[in-house]
Amino acid sequence: MDHPTDNEQKEAGTESRCRVPDVPVPSTPYLSSKEAACYLRVTLNALDAFVARGRLPYSKIGKSRRFRREDLDRFIFESYRPPSGK
Repeated sequence: MDHPTDNEQKEAGTESRCRVPDVPVPSTPYLSSKEAACYLRVTLNALDAFVARGRLPYSKIGKSRRFRREDLDRFIFESYRPPSGK
């Protein structure tokens, strides 16, 4: 799944909340913190907060964290809130 860069989104008028500019999201099942933040379209601080609250699992390899793409997808799915219908 290819994600457009911030510059491409600006040109298309579809800017995201991703605060990590031009970080390509690889097709591997494991993502770095920057890649995971871009995938979720949140800031690195928001990603850190999800981790600190235990809402987002990760693996620690040396000093870096790795996030499984399937865990990120599950996080998005479980965070879904349907419209209230008002």
